Amino acid sequence: MGAYQHTIIEDHDPSSEDTTSGIVDEITSRTGEGTGALVFIEVHRTHETPGYTSSPTNTLSLANSVAHELTHLLSCEHGDGEIMGIDMDGIPVSSKLSSTMIAKIRSLQHP
Repeated sequence: MGAYQHTIIEDHDPSSEDTTSGIVDEITSRTGEGTGALVFIEVHRTHETPGYTSSPTNTLSLANSVAHELTHLLSCEHGDGEIMGIDMDGIPVSSKLSSTMIAKIRSLQHP
């Protein structure tokens, strides 16, 4: 679900602020899955982020943010590599799925 930033100091406005691109609900221990995700659209506006491009290969793109948050719902965590791997600034390092992520998703009872 697209949403507007819930925390003003993380909406990247001005662009010197920190950014939170999305959040997911708690992953349940019973299924290993979540039930919902929000992707904040303001940080993906081109006039909000200098140099922003909507290309899906851009790790800060809306497409990449949606994929990142959805893989959280499928039990993937930061540190699982590729799209779930993040640098020191919290930015995904890739727009691809890692073998660790694929294995986690395939092991889910109801992916």
